[in-house]
Amino acid sequence: MTDYTTVSQTNPLLTVDGSTLLDQDRIRWPGSGSNPYNLLPYGFYKNDAAFLSDCQNSAIWAALALGYPMQDVELIDWVFYARYEEAVNAYEAQVNQFNIRNYIANYQGQNIQSVGNLSGQAIVGTPMNQIIALADAYGAEAGVGGTIDWKKGFVTTQPYQQTYDLQALWGDTTENCNRMEIKRVFHERQPAFARIY
Repeated sequence: MTDYTTVSQTNPLLTVDGSTLLDQDRIRWPGSGSNPYNLLPYGFYKNDAAFLSDCQNSAIWAALALGYPMQDVELIDWVFYARYEEAVNAYEAQVNQFNIRNYIANYQGQNIQSVGNLSGQAIVGTPMNQIIALADAYGAEAGVGGTIDWKKGFVTTQPYQQTYDLQALWGDTTENCNRMEIKRVFHERQPAFARIY
């Protein structure tokens, strides 16, 4: 197994003594990689034992997916490690975006001081309160809840008159001049079955 611990961190194509890595054995995948601890470009997870183990396993998997050992894979371990670190960061960003979207309903409208720091914490809860609050507006439109009171009233019709100002007849007198929205108009008698007591 080739040891890449002498690779310079500033220019990975040069060794510490400045010689260029031109040896054919060094630009082909040898079948396994060295310890990724010092070979990660950013080192975000270099103290995570599971990541270091998975990093080596992913490098072997990627080389096999590229055709090793039947095909020469002209990549070395730190290239695989860099891509794996990038993939973990991209996946972590997706998970964080998912959590933000799901958890925001739990904390929307709460005092930020009472919530505290949620970084790295698993949030157990349901956004049901926020969903119910949002659904109230739809319930008001359907007449099955919400924040709007539905009231019943009637207007006495006059012969030969077809236009009525409902705001003047009803809203100004019973609703303190507040605007009204007419949801349903019952302009026919109830069916016979509804009038049977």
